[in-house]
Amino acid sequence: MSSKDKQVEGIRNKLNESAKKLKGENATFFDDFREYLITASIFYDELDVTEQTYNVCIDLIEAQENGQTAQEYFGKNSRKLADSMIKNFKHTGYREIIELIMLPIGIYWRFPLLVTLQKWVRLK
Repeated sequence: MSSKDKQVEGIRNKLNESAKKLKGENATFFDDFREYLITASIFYDELDVTEQTYNVCIDLIEAQENGQTAQEYFGKNSRKLADSMIKNFKHTGYREIIELIMLPIGIYWRFPLLVTLQKWVRLK
């Protein structure tokens, strides 16, 4: 595991713990925001996305402690907030994009290969 992966994992763990502090409407807002952001930012730097998601969570916890809802604090719905953030993210490297594209292709090729090997082994 690279140091960048360890950083992402550490921030993600802190993010998961922090998100548990959100209540009601704020938790729903953050869950929608997080799901949309992660899905929409697939070709962006994972560390950057995770750090910014964590920062939003911390801001939302502070707003909650001051009696504000996510709608009042951010003044937008979760998707508009995510879209505005995505514009500022760094793009991921070509290597990560190729790995992401090759993953489903590799999985798809693995099944016919296993079936073929299984038939070949039975013939012997």
